[in-house]
Amino acid sequence: FMQRTEATHDSVLHIVSKSRSASIARLVLRLGFNDPAFVRSAQRLRLDISDIGYSLYDEHETITQFDAQRMQQIDDVELIMHYAKKAGLDSNWFWIKNAENYTAFDYLIFNYGRHPKIVRMLEEFHVVNMNFLKKVTAQITQSDCHPTEPALFPHCCSPPIIESWDAFDVYWQEQRPVILRGLIPNVEYVSIQSLVHRFGNIPVMISEIPYGTLFGKKSWAVPMGHFYEMMMDKDLSASFYAFDQEIMGAHRKIRQFFNLFLPYIQEHAIRNKYGRTYQLAMGAANSGSPPHWHKPAFNALYNGQKMWWITPPAFSTYSSMNIAKWLQSGAYSLNEPHYCFLQRPGDIVFVPQRWSHAVRNTEPSLAVAVEIDI
Repeated sequence: FMQRTEATHDSVLHIVSKSRSASIARLVLRLGFNDPAFVRSAQRLRLDISDIGYSLYDEHETITQFDAQRMQQIDDVELIMHYAKKAGLDSNWFWIKNAENYTAFDYLIFNYGRHPKIVRMLEEFHVVNMNFLKKVTAQITQSDCHPTEPALFPHCCSPPIIESWDAFDVYWQEQRPVILRGLIPNVEYVSIQSLVHRFGNIPVMISEIPYGTLFGKKSWAVPMGHFYEMMMDKDLSASFYAFDQEIMGAHRKIRQFFNLFLPYIQEHAIRNKYGRTYQLAMGAANSGSPPHWHKPAFNALYNGQKMWWITPPAFSTYSSMNIAKWLQSGAYSLNEPHYCFLQRPGDIVFVPQRWSHAVRNTEPSLAVAVEIDI
């Protein structure tokens, strides 16, 4: 019970309180609700699929975060608490905070909302007022918008823009989106052409959407130089997008080529120990990623321009459509406040955990995404 990881200092209760909603969404989008294989998987994973009012766009290609979360049961949390009491641990154990200052109950509230079982658990510890639990931003108000950036679509605005890592802490602590402008140190030395010149023979995975095989879509490993030729040929580029973590993990020289440094993470004694997943993102105009959510991530643009849509957790969706189909399908018709903006070379976009985001390259683009494992 007391063992905690070196980086996060998570207790067992922290770990089981964290959300599996992104993994569940991918499972649904791969198999569909009515597939017998999905029903068997749901039983094996102890998912509750008895009452899911899922959003439906073109044969189950979109699921809401609300529905993915509803499928998770919190029996494991109750079981852990039962055995912790049985082991003689006092009630203070349940309020242990990890390195990010979260209790396990914080994660429960983030991931399940005011679930009746969670309320009963808190009442068991004589907690009536839940307002003391750590808060993260779950919606967008006018004060969360940049005051001068133009609104590109109805009901949306640009997130705040900062030009120093010193101003970033509040966005991490409250898990709020922000654009860090001009903070990629070597952006002027990196281009698609120079990347291809040095590493053009190395294969890169391409698909309609990032990690297309997870959704039953075809993917191909092609030499980076060949993919670049496809990108420049309007008849061939279609919506193919290179989004590859293996190439960044396996080739130290490619990581050194980008030399992306995140001082807020890498200069901190605890945060520097968090796992970091580096991913290469490269695509022609009109390629990109449909809505999805995951761990907090930094997205650094070196070349080109990207159109972003970022949605608060309450309205987040996960889709397996390619970005062009998503835009044309009517799935993007959000009437709630959300972010939409253009990312320029040198910008780093911070996307918090559980905030859904979609990206469309408005011109050939080269970027690196870094997910942080907290």
